[in-house]
Amino acid sequence: MSDLPPAKEDINAFDQALIMMKAFEDAIESWLDYHKEAVTSFEYLRDEFLSQKNEQQWLDEDDEASKLPNIPDFPSLLK
Repeated sequence: MSDLPPAKEDINAFDQALIMMKAFEDAIESWLDYHKEAVTSFEYLRDEFLSQKNEQQWLDEDDEASKLPNIPDFPSLLK
């Protein structure tokens, strides 16, 4: 990047490269912050999903109807 011509005549190529490297570093830090927030959000969604799933299984286990045997089909001559 130090071979790039400066954007302004009063900034030398080395200083311009330092500015570009700082901007690149800032972009990386920004993406890291974004992905950290995304991980936190997805962990929250996962935890909520599993909580609801586990609660539903608990409710299903306590439901009396779920403990009854299946009722066989009624015999019919139309079959």
